[in-house]
Amino acid sequence: MSEKWLQQYILLAFHIDKVVRAAYECPFVEAYYGPPAWESQAEAEPVMAPADLVRQSMALADTLPLQGFPSQRATYLGKHVKAMETLCRKLSGEPLSLAEGARYCLDIQPAWTPEEQFEQAHALYESVLPGTGNLAERWQTYRASLAFPSDQPDALIDFIKQAYAEARKRTKAFIDLPEEETIEIEYRAEWEHDAAAYYEGNYRTHIVMNVASTGAYLSRLFDHKVCHEGYPGHHTDYILKEQLLYRQQGYVEHAINLTLCPQRVIEEGIAQMAHAMIFAEGEAEQWIAEHVYRTIQKEVDPIVLLRLRQASEMLGGVWDNAAMLLDEGRSEREVNQYLTTHILLAPDQAAQMVTHLKHPIWGRNELTYLSGKKLMQPWLQGADKLAVFRRFLTEQITPSQLIGGKRDKATWKQ
Repeated sequence: MSEKWLQQYILLAFHIDKVVRAAYECPFVEAYYGPPAWESQAEAEPVMAPADLVRQSMALADTLPLQGFPSQRATYLGKHVKAMETLCRKLSGEPLSLAEGARYCLDIQPAWTPEEQFEQAHALYESVLPGTGNLAERWQTYRASLAFPSDQPDALIDFIKQAYAEARKRTKAFIDLPEEETIEIEYRAEWEHDAAAYYEGNYRTHIVMNVASTGAYLSRLFDHKVCHEGYPGHHTDYILKEQLLYRQQGYVEHAINLTLCPQRVIEEGIAQMAHAMIFAEGEAEQWIAEHVYRTIQKEVDPIVLLRLRQASEMLGGVWDNAAMLLDEGRSEREVNQYLTTHILLAPDQAAQMVTHLKHPIWGRNELTYLSGKKLMQPWLQGADKLAVFRRFLTEQITPSQLIGGKRDKATWKQ
């Protein structure tokens, strides 16, 4: 009976995907490598009305206790069914606040970040950026000085490959990876995103990388690109869960990757913390200064690169604050100014970000980055942080089970 229930779970996700793509021009199902017949069945069936999808979600929730799943698995599945039901209610026209979407779709409670933290970040920028005057202009000027020469794309790609090899070596030092695992990188001269990882199953990830953006933000090569998307971030998370949860334990729910669900918070938390798991503080900046900048005859102080990254990370809460302001009904102009003031964006960049934050899927997905990091960070302190991180990579957990950072060695907090 549980197999039939799981089939209905997968079919429901695919049916929601059809409606989401039509309504919002984005996917709900981002990857699937489970039984092909189930996907084919969903493709052959007609598009369902959101109200019918709500009823199917509720029916799955009602029958979940009858399936005999272990407690942790039942908790995980229950929260994902609730996420699907909530999204379908929104598709049906029911109002959904940012807080309700975060709670029922993502299993999180976003918190306002005090502006004092952003002021501290600006002070950190002030301490290392050359010159005087407008801080945003000084930051843009200095960042431009750090950019990789735009007329040497092949050399940049070689450095990216070296960085991936370094991160993979460090990742394999603390966790075994499937022998067949591989990353295929597609380099694009221009793209709307910085980088993105698309999992294809069978331990294979396709990463698309914006070469221009990577060169412009070269000092963030590891934490923004290599570790986040690859080792030990998204790719590592995907392959280990396929190996240990899907293939070895038959957890077919891990053969499908969904947006706007608790799974996404865990994925982004892992990716956000990946860099700190394989590099000591400042070590990645030292590597970039020695292996990249020095090779192109550019002397860069790695401590300055570290301070710039730390300041940028302190500004992470600006995005969530901006989303909350929009949800309160603040005007786009006011939120544009908020972004311009605190995260030092140019006005046109701020306007693009506001448009992004207003998107029904991608805007709420923006909450997963900071929330995932804040939930995981307390657990990843001390000598056993790699052992705990391995658990994040290999076990089935939900965001709310990590609240408070209570480090029970036997099981996640129920």
